[in-house]
Amino acid sequence: MTRNSANKTAPVIAKLLRRGTKEFGAHAIGTLSETSSVRCLSTGLPALDIILSGDGITGTDGAMHGGFPMARISELYGQYSSGKTTLGCMMLANVQALGGVGIVIDTESTLTKQRAEALGVDTDSLIHIREEYIGPIFDQMRMLLDEIPNDMPCVIFWDTIAASRSKSEKGFSLSSGGLALQARELSEGLRRVTHCISQSSCAVIGCNQLKVGAIGVPFATERDTESTAGGNAIKFYSARRVRFKYAKKFMRTVKTKQVATGLEVRATVTKNKDGRDGLRCTLVMEGGRYNIAMSCLRTLQDLGAVGKGMKVAFGTDNATMSVADYEAQYNADAAFRNRVNVVLRTAYNGVHL
Repeated sequence: MTRNSANKTAPVIAKLLRRGTKEFGAHAIGTLSETSSVRCLSTGLPALDIILSGDGITGTDGAMHGGFPMARISELYGQYSSGKTTLGCMMLANVQALGGVGIVIDTESTLTKQRAEALGVDTDSLIHIREEYIGPIFDQMRMLLDEIPNDMPCVIFWDTIAASRSKSEKGFSLSSGGLALQARELSEGLRRVTHCISQSSCAVIGCNQLKVGAIGVPFATERDTESTAGGNAIKFYSARRVRFKYAKKFMRTVKTKQVATGLEVRATVTKNKDGRDGLRCTLVMEGGRYNIAMSCLRTLQDLGAVGKGMKVAFGTDNATMSVADYEAQYNADAAFRNRVNVVLRTAYNGVHL
């Protein structure tokens, strides 16, 4: 906009804002520049934080600034046993460490105190909702959002959307039922809570199951044949959608032999309303939890920033170290972790999908 046109439109814009504020309230109208930037809650996994972030991949200070967005809805979906609930528990532990509130909607009724505590969750302060019907879930969600201060960080982890059911299904036999009851009730509920979420500091993460396969669809791609429970509503309302997919077994060398000690999960951002989608990373799970050091290394290897041999190098001196030494130093040395983070960010800045 030129200076002359700006001088002409400024009084008109000011008049429109005064009129709109008077009739509808200051909360309903304003300029986009008055809105705050997107704030994020870290997942604790640097590579995943970067691909989730809308603007964090341009930083070079080594600090992690990305993660799941606050005041937004996100969908975490994928195959069974691909680490979705584990990541959700990590998010709950992270927000508790920041002095915030962790809430889990456990429609599967499978989350145990032992597992949550093993992943760092303070179960005494974790709000555990054991509701199976979609309508009451949204009623409780709205009540909690009304009571939690807007400046207090919060995570609501819904595990899972697929296991939630419509109250209209109550009493139906397995062979009968209405059409798309779950999808319709999810759509209505999301419409009701989206504005409340946008006024809060809460990251709402819906965990969902992935169904793959299409019959009679010629030349279909993987994205065409994927579907998740609950229809399209959660896809439309989500600011981020992340797909978790089992990639392969994670191998370690034990007494000169290659032994499977865990699994590798490929995380792909399929929707990002604040930045690039299509970015992906590799996460390593061992012993029921994510191995952060090896997740960073495997992602760097997939990006071509680090070799895939038994020796790795970081920094300008190109000094090599064994994978075991790298892992030990990453876990013990904060300065080395920041150094690895810089290499990770630099590698993603060079990716053009």
